[in-house]
Formats: sequence, structure tokens, C-alpha cells
Amino acid sequence: MISRLLVVVSASMAYVLPCLGQSASKSALVSNHLSAMAEANKNVETIECHYDMTRRVSMLSEDVKDAGTFHYCKSAGGFSLTSANKDGERVSMTREYFQSTSGGKSVKISASRNPAMRQMLDMVNGCLTGDFSELEAVGNVEYAEAGKTFSVVFVPKDKRAARHVKSISMVFTTSDYSLQQMTMTMANGDSTDYRFGSKDYSAECGM
Repeated sequence: MISRLLVVVSASMAYVLPCLGQSASKSALVSNHLSAMAEANKNVETIECHYDMTRRVSMLSEDVKDAGTFHYCKSAGGFSLTSANKDGERVSMTREYFQSTSGGKSVKISASRNPAMRQMLDMVNGCLTGDFSELEAVGNVEYAEAGKTFSVVFVPKDKRAARHVKSISMVFTTSDYSLQQMTMTMANGDSTDYRFGSKDYSAECGM
């Protein structure tokens, strides 16, 4: 499930890569939030937390659910998602390699051979550290404040990418500017939602 989702996103980013645009115009309020987010995350080296995933597919009568552990390591420049399901599915992405493990089988490829996934990795790392320049370069980015949360919505500019991904939205808590929720909505209306909780900032890198 995790690996299939990343393949779809990386395929979409392959279309997005050549489409560079201008940064979104930011209000003073948004700029303050982005500055606060960068400040809050500048010393974060690792993040380990629980995730709950819900995937809504129009052709299925019931939602697909999964849960597991998300791990981010700054020094490795990457992250991993480890499912708690019986197959033990795990996806790892770093500056050096991308690896997918499921059902006892593992596939590992060099990051240099897949620029689309490398671009996606830069985007995810940027979202975790408060740097949205990668997103702004390839799409329209909207920022909004609501109560104790700060949200970021990304819509790809390239028409070919938009055939796959409609939008990616992220919600951060303003108490510590950590990622609380991420939702990817596909062009056909299907969506995948991740919610993150029980964050530990003292975990070992392990990547």
C-alpha cells in the first residue's frame, strides 16, 4: 500500500520537474508562520511517531486502513514508513537509495537513477523543516491559519501531473509546528490521509 502510493506520486512528479514557476505571494502572517516553523524545526534531527492511514477509493465500498511508524532522520536526508500489518511493509527513502520491503521481499534502487523520487524526497524533507520552496517551484501553494493550526495546500501546475494528483494538503500545529495531517487527493477523487501522533524527537536515526 505504501509503496504503491509513492510510485503514483513519483510518476506525477516526473511530469512536474520541468515546470518551474514563481514562489507564491506571502502575507506578513504567513511569513511569520513560516519563520516560526523554520525556527521550531532547525534543531530537529530525528522524528519518530505513529501514523494512521485511511485510503478512500471510489471503487471500494469500505475505506482501506493502515497504521504504523513514521521515522525521519535529518543526517540521512530521508524518512521511512513501517506498516504494522502482517506483511511488515516498509518503505525507506534517503539521499542515497529508495527501498521497499513487503512479504519478505525487498527492492532497492539508487536515488541517482530516479530523479522524480529524489524530488519528492526533497519536498517531504522541506515540509518537515518548514521549507516549501520545492513545492512553490512546481505548483501553486496556498497557506491558511485556522485556530491552532497552520495549513499548506499544494496544487500541481503541470497539466500532466494534474491528471494524477489534484492536491496535497498538510496541517501543522502552531504549538510546535509539527506535521499533524497530510492528505493527497487524486484527480479521480480518491484520497489518502495520514495522521501523525505521539512524536518522539530523541529517537536514534536507524537509517
